[in-house]
Amino acid sequence: MSIRINEALRSGFRRTISREALGLIAVLLVFQTASTVIGQSFNNQLFGQFSGSTEQVPATSLGTVFGESQPFVFDLPLAVLAFGLILTAFVAEALSILGVRMFARDTTAPVSRPVLRDGLVLATLNGVVGGTVAIVAASIGAVLLVVPGLFIATSLFFVRQEIAVERKNFIDALTGSWELTRGVRLKTFGLVALLSIITLLAGSPAAVLFFLDPVVGTVLGVVGGSIGTVFGIAVATRAYVQLTEETTPPTDSDVGSEYSERMSTVE
Repeated sequence: MSIRINEALRSGFRRTISREALGLIAVLLVFQTASTVIGQSFNNQLFGQFSGSTEQVPATSLGTVFGESQPFVFDLPLAVLAFGLILTAFVAEALSILGVRMFARDTTAPVSRPVLRDGLVLATLNGVVGGTVAIVAASIGAVLLVVPGLFIATSLFFVRQEIAVERKNFIDALTGSWELTRGVRLKTFGLVALLSIITLLAGSPAAVLFFLDPVVGTVLGVVGGSIGTVFGIAVATRAYVQLTEETTPPTDSDVGSEYSERMSTVE
């Protein structure tokens, strides 16, 4: 059992430029635009609260710099914006679950919407909880020592895939990812490192432009972030498929279990 990193990257790239992925990228563009507006508005309001102002950021040099770095701001109550941030976390997880289900199939043929949405609410809840547990565990490991944090993060890399494809709850998904990466953690870490490097390189133009023009930099960051998110999901999912195909008998052309059979249904 092993991960073929080059194959996962190539397959992930092909799936990223497929028709179904382009649709997901379009949805993510809308979502990340809204998420950016909510996030910047929240930061602006929070900065105003700490600065002793409930209106706009004060016209101090620090306030001016901060205000210029937040070009998309709406004057909404802090509580509303906080709720919006929480909501975006769940929406982001739901979109990621849909992406995993798309890319876990061995075909790019259209899949029926009921199949994609099957158990989506429960999967999203499990994804948020499982992801939070994984992040907290990895963070604690990183605080104690960097290596344990990286080890935990690598071991729990496929939690979302376990939830989305195999429809596991977050506890079983955490256990499943840990077992799935046993013996291939070094290659899994290599894949994670490569994805991180690719993401940094792809986001560097937006970061540079942000200092020159925050509006243009933010817009480019949203576009690049949407594409990068889909690419990351596609690569991780294709690597997951490699592992599951080697650990389960190949009874059909799709991944895993009864869910895989339903996913091959087309509209």
